[in-house]
Amino acid sequence: MLETIMATSMLMSLSTDYRKNSYLANIISNKSDTIEEVHLEPLNNYFADFISIGNFNKVEKKFFQLLNLNEISSEVYNNSYSLLTEFPEFILEEIDVENIYTSKYGTLLLDFEYDNKNIFSLEIGKDSIGYFSEINSKTDVFCESLKTIDNQGNTINAKQISSEIENFLSKLNLV
Repeated sequence: MLETIMATSMLMSLSTDYRKNSYLANIISNKSDTIEEVHLEPLNNYFADFISIGNFNKVEKKFFQLLNLNEISSEVYNNSYSLLTEFPEFILEEIDVENIYTSKYGTLLLDFEYDNKNIFSLEIGKDSIGYFSEINSKTDVFCESLKTIDNQGNTINAKQISSEIENFLSKLNLV
């Protein structure tokens, strides 16, 4: 049905002579179709999905580059990737690939930085993370070590990390 509507619209914008000899004119009837019900998704949500998917892919690519350069171990990569897949969309949209780097200890650092005085820094290791946030250059939250992988290799505490990032972003009125 939608294809017919689109084809009809395209055909009607062509000149009369062209329409008479057009392939489309031969397959589309002259009668008009009635549309009984149309469901349209809001454009903002539609494009937001592409933005977050695109950003997820950029971040994943950066993680993989750091792994290939031997700047992080496969364990750090796997832990980072597992946490990334657990982040909600609004957090994925806030990640700037330029703020992903490594430490001299082989950990991966992921910073959310705003106005040079508001930062949430996440340091991801083999099976744990550390994080802190500063608002107006003053320490807001600090966690030196939080286990992120259980004995069976499953991701744990991802919701707590997401919650801490969300709290930071909401204090800055970004969510």
